[in-house]
Amino acid sequence: MDVQTRYKSELLQQQIMKAWRERWSEVQWSIEIKKIIPQGVSGDLFNLADILLNQIFVGPTPNSLILSYLEHAISCQIVSCTAVFNSMVTYEDICIQRPYCMKGLLDILFICVSKLGGHCIMDDCLQLVKSYMKVVLWILDSMKYCIEKIKDTSSKPDVMITHMLDMIVERLMKVVCLTSLSKLLLFIGKMEDEEAWKLIHNASIKVKESLNITETDGGLPTPVFIKKELKEKVLRSLQDIVRIPHIRIPSTATLQTNSIEVKGTSFIINMITYLEAAINITNDVQCFVDQVLLIEKVQHIQRHIIVKELCHSALLGLVDHIDSADELKWHAFTFVKLPKIFSCLKSGTAFGQGIKELLWLNTLLDTVDSKSKCDCLHHLLSQCVKLDVITEAQSNEYIQERANQRNTVIPSKKDLNPLPNAMLILQAETMASTILSEKTFNDPDFSKIQEDLLGVLGQLIEGKSFNLIVAAEAGTGKLKIFTSKLIRFNEWAKNASGEGGKQSQVRALLFDFTFLMLCHIAQMYGVQMVLDKNDSFFESWIVGCLPTENQPKPLESMIKADQNKVEILLMHCANSMEFKTSLVRWHEACACAPQVMEEILNAWIHNTISTSDVKKIVDNMKSKLHSLSVCVVSWLCSYICGLQNSEREKANKMLLMFMSPNAVDSVFTSRDKERNTIKVNVIKKMTLVSMGGHEVNPEFGLKTNSSASSIETLSFIFQCLMNQGFINKSTFTGIEQLQNCLGIESFCRAVIDEVLKFNSKADLMIAVEIALGMFYINIEQTCPMLIKKVIPLLISDTNNNKHISGPRGHALACVVVWTIASAITYSMKTKDLKIKEERQGRGTKRPRSEFEKEDAGSLKDDGRVTNSKLRRLLSSPEEDAPEPSGNQSSGKFIVSNINHLLTDPINRAIASLLQLFSSMIISEFTGPRSEFINTFFQELLHCNEAVVKNVLQFASVPMVEQFLCVSGGGNFFIQFVMAVCSLGSQGARSLAVKALCLRKR
Repeated sequence: MDVQTRYKSELLQQQIMKAWRERWSEVQWSIEIKKIIPQGVSGDLFNLADILLNQIFVGPTPNSLILSYLEHAISCQIVSCTAVFNSMVTYEDICIQRPYCMKGLLDILFICVSKLGGHCIMDDCLQLVKSYMKVVLWILDSMKYCIEKIKDTSSKPDVMITHMLDMIVERLMKVVCLTSLSKLLLFIGKMEDEEAWKLIHNASIKVKESLNITETDGGLPTPVFIKKELKEKVLRSLQDIVRIPHIRIPSTATLQTNSIEVKGTSFIINMITYLEAAINITNDVQCFVDQVLLIEKVQHIQRHIIVKELCHSALLGLVDHIDSADELKWHAFTFVKLPKIFSCLKSGTAFGQGIKELLWLNTLLDTVDSKSKCDCLHHLLSQCVKLDVITEAQSNEYIQERANQRNTVIPSKKDLNPLPNAMLILQAETMASTILSEKTFNDPDFSKIQEDLLGVLGQLIEGKSFNLIVAAEAGTGKLKIFTSKLIRFNEWAKNASGEGGKQSQVRALLFDFTFLMLCHIAQMYGVQMVLDKNDSFFESWIVGCLPTENQPKPLESMIKADQNKVEILLMHCANSMEFKTSLVRWHEACACAPQVMEEILNAWIHNTISTSDVKKIVDNMKSKLHSLSVCVVSWLCSYICGLQNSEREKANKMLLMFMSPNAVDSVFTSRDKERNTIKVNVIKKMTLVSMGGHEVNPEFGLKTNSSASSIETLSFIFQCLMNQGFINKSTFTGIEQLQNCLGIESFCRAVIDEVLKFNSKADLMIAVEIALGMFYINIEQTCPMLIKKVIPLLISDTNNNKHISGPRGHALACVVVWTIASAITYSMKTKDLKIKEERQGRGTKRPRSEFEKEDAGSLKDDGRVTNSKLRRLLSSPEEDAPEPSGNQSSGKFIVSNINHLLTDPINRAIASLLQLFSSMIISEFTGPRSEFINTFFQELLHCNEAVVKNVLQFASVPMVEQFLCVSGGGNFFIQFVMAVCSLGSQGARSLAVKALCLRKR
């Protein structure tokens, strides 16, 4: 303290003494004090709080007049609560030495908390929190001193000290434990200073220990030194203190209606279940579980209803897909993956309650049993028993109850021939584990086991065995392990090693077996299942050559072959020559085959070769390995897509030749029928995908060249879903086609338009679930497009005010928040598990997010993103408009050093949306936009903590500060403060404390 400051402090002390002697009023004292303290300077600089407290507690009782001066100084912000708190804690044992003064200090604490508020700067905010934690620690120490003093009393408890302890506990509970402000200050304090909170926690333990009764030297317990009621009050206050960092404010749903209440079934659970079974069955179980838990939280659905709806949706899908190509996928999901999902959910007794409610759906259970020819519930529950989801006794009880109400007759096991797929898929699950652990599949020296390996693969593709095993492995998450082994076998078999005739034929068959099996898996379960990040021939071929829906591969990207080898293969096919298998490198033959047929097709188009000669060459090609035909057809499909309709005649005829039965006996007869079956299925799927299978939806008559027709079809599908409450195969196909036809942006806009057509809360809530379900199909692309393109245009246009306020605005906010939450949950889990889905494998276009990531990566400079580049990331390439006025730099987020996260398109879109919110909050006070933003954050706080953090970290400092000041009170304000504090940023915590003080003021 310098000389000038010391001088003013002494002057203040003299003035206080003069005021006491002359009995000044608070106002008069304040006027005289402000003559000494310079304008704009706090009394804290001159230790005014210390001076006042010292004068208050000169005697055995507090000086009431000077106490009134202190209260006035706190109210007028002449001294800060921080300074008062810091001065209070210096009176360590005052509760023992001067009990009446201790009462005065507790009164001062009450005054400070009730008068808390003011325009404090950021650093002062955190100092306030730290000083308040010191006060709490001081109170706990005072409690311990009182208890120890009472215990030390030999004869009877000290009434004064007992009364003081009661008063301290009472004030602790009233001021610290029961007020939201105090709880939030301690909540923030724990995050700001973990060590200080440990001191508080340890002090509470010591107080609790001091309450324990010790034994005397004679082994007899000491007399009861404290009343039972007071002891319970002390313990209760200690429990409240310890629980403060874990406080959870109960949230209330603003929309109480959901599809379960209206339709009796949850559309969104039905939709994500359908997607998991039909599209994402190979994904990790935890990804799906996280999405279910998110829906459970935001829609406030009870766990037993979740269990019932998952089973209901699985059985509906099973009925819808009986005798279809995806039937085994649904069996694998229902009887293999769904029990694992229940195991991860850890539902406990809720699982049994959910199964009991499922038993009410007797018609559905009868239908699925009749079509599957078995007791489906029995097989599902038996798997759940194996995973300890329920006990065997509970399972038997539900199975018996189901048997008593069944209206269909199930054939006995002896009469079943063949066995139903539900039984076969469970057997295949066991068989799949056996195959993966078999020595033949794990021996690194393939040359020694190639014949045994060929035998195992031959058995695998008999009948439905291969499809069953692959489906079972997809359901258990082991399909990638299986395909990686097949890729290794294929890679070994491609090269010639000069072996003898029989061994070379075995090698050729191994190549053909594995190539066809991998193609089939890629088409059924996605390309990502056969990409092992190795430099293998098959992976190069599948990426560069296999056509996918709406995406024929460029001919330039296909594998090129040596022209000399192309001529050799052409000569073999034209002259019906046999291969010398010991010299053939089969991957080179696969690369040459398309170029051979390209020359033949060109010659045929120019009439230099006859149709019969072409058919002969095609038959000779088909008589070789079936994988050669697959390679040729993959080239033909992409080639035809680049031709005009008038130019396709002969190319289509050649394609039909490859799809017709073989006219020439195959060179390799081993399992030729099974291999040919797989080849035909692979070729048919390729042809369907690239030759117009996606152009017309027979259910809805969707035409890809008519945007108006597409919008009408979307409206029709949306209305169908509103009426029936669940999705089926034809509806799902129609939605996928609409996405491809309209494009992501137009699709999102059309879906939002459909939601906003409704008026009642019940219809709007169901429409929200349907919209979210549609977005789930391609959540990684729809989410950025929705929040960066569609929503900003909607809420910025003043003509849409009726759509962004009231029930419609609330429904719109739900769609936005739930879509963001779902995308974040999916993205976080897939990143953790390193199974980021490649949409090419599903037959969709390359995600826009991949291009955006590449663009964002090009803006990075040594791993850092500057503010100018950050603005480029936050704005779309098409948008050249200046940044909204009134907003600070977009890079000034509430959490620092997160600019690198903006390379992710979802994060970039969230930051862009919050930037728009910031400009709207700052520029206007109330209105439809502020109502929408308020609703957005209310719904956001209903999500899990990870989602809330991921969104709020991109909020700007001005937006959070303004929103905290203008947001409504109650639980929402407290929840928002806690969410901001949980971001782990010191700046965020400072803003929260400042908002608390201003709100209190």
